[in-house]
Amino acid sequence: MTSAGSQVPGIFDLKDEHSFEYLKDCYEKEYETDNERHLRFNSESGKKEEERFRRSQKIDEDSYAEAVFCNDSYYNSTDELYDSFDGDLPDKPEYVWAAKPIKIHKYDADNIWELTTGELNIDELPEAARNSLVELDAALDKFYRQNKQVLFWYEPDYTRAIILKKSQP
Repeated sequence: MTSAGSQVPGIFDLKDEHSFEYLKDCYEKEYETDNERHLRFNSESGKKEEERFRRSQKIDEDSYAEAVFCNDSYYNSTDELYDSFDGDLPDKPEYVWAAKPIKIHKYDADNIWELTTGELNIDELPEAARNSLVELDAALDKFYRQNKQVLFWYEPDYTRAIILKKSQP
């Protein structure tokens, strides 16, 4: 069915004021706008953030000298955080989250073989390949032993909030 003034069957003529308003009304009732979705998300995450902060241990910045997270970004220290503001202190938060180290998963030859090939059964490999995997295991073990002090990454510790000073040091 072609609407009056439309060249495409089944399409409303958007020059028709009533058709446009009808479609707009249907869309607005059915779907959130990007702005509405953004506001809802910020409201929900804001409530979650408030609850995390309420439950957290509050630590004064002067008594904390470790890594921190601010807005999902990692900083080695609050000094590094302050350097990132680039003189724009009105955006400085009242608090940041402490960072906690997480050990990196140790991979072995079997893990790597499965991840790279999708194959679970290494028993079907030729003997030379299986021997190479044994050598790879030994090399990985040595690597993990020699580098265990640096083989971790950080994530926010939502149990500890670092309360920042009112003015930059």
